[in-house]
Amino acid sequence: MRFQGTRPGRAAIVGSLALAGMLAAPAVHAYGVMTKEFKKGETRTAKVVILPPYAEFHKAKAIMREEMMEECIALERATAKWLAAKYEERGYEPVLVTMEQIEADPELAEMFRRVNARYDQDFPKLMRKPKKVKKKQVDLGEEGRHLAAMLDADTLAIIRVRAVQTTGGKKALGFLFGGVAGAVSSRSNAGVFVATMHGRSGLVESFFWGYDRCKSRALVEEPDTVIRKASNSCFKKFPKLGEVVAEDDDSSEMSEEELLRQFEEEEGQEDGGEADSDGGTR
Repeated sequence: MRFQGTRPGRAAIVGSLALAGMLAAPAVHAYGVMTKEFKKGETRTAKVVILPPYAEFHKAKAIMREEMMEECIALERATAKWLAAKYEERGYEPVLVTMEQIEADPELAEMFRRVNARYDQDFPKLMRKPKKVKKKQVDLGEEGRHLAAMLDADTLAIIRVRAVQTTGGKKALGFLFGGVAGAVSSRSNAGVFVATMHGRSGLVESFFWGYDRCKSRALVEEPDTVIRKASNSCFKKFPKLGEVVAEDDDSSEMSEEELLRQFEEEEGQEDGGEADSDGGTR
């Protein structure tokens, strides 16, 4: 039986439903926050152990993981592959950990479950206030450090994937997460979210995400293509190994004004498009 970790609690479910709205955003909407040590490269390591991604489908304001398990697994496999490629492009040495490896060791499986449960409690809060990462307020504690030690990991990459299938309708704009803007539109999309945890401290040192806007059927029929584009978006501002990002360089953090401008530009371009059967334009 495929190990799936714990079922999300009420806080995680509520956060995921709110996230479904935020995810309906253009592919150019990438975002990233880092601690000052991560920017300097002090807490970035060459070896990055990529934990198995966890994917969910959001449809009609409901989480459909159990009903769309095969599609979720396809998204997870594509995400692991493309994120490993993106890390390599930036000079890192990614190590993919599979569910089979985790399930083969009961102690490792239990620790993986605990870390996932802890992260699922933080994830909705992190999406609303991502700058908690900059303030070093996202800590996976002893469980995170123990899991890193068991995997001989200097750095752990914790990944979530959210696929949103929409059926069209009136477009609206909503601002989410306090200082970070989110555009809500009628287009389906996939979002990739990568948290980087330092193995020795257990602190989440960076949090990056990106999206690909697509047709609803592409999420099921072309998961590899959709995730490749979302991963490209996610890693647009991710620093290369050895690169030093200036402490005052917050260019990876898109302001509300920038996001609103990009949203309005896209909406203007799409207004002249012909609607297709799944709510997109062609």
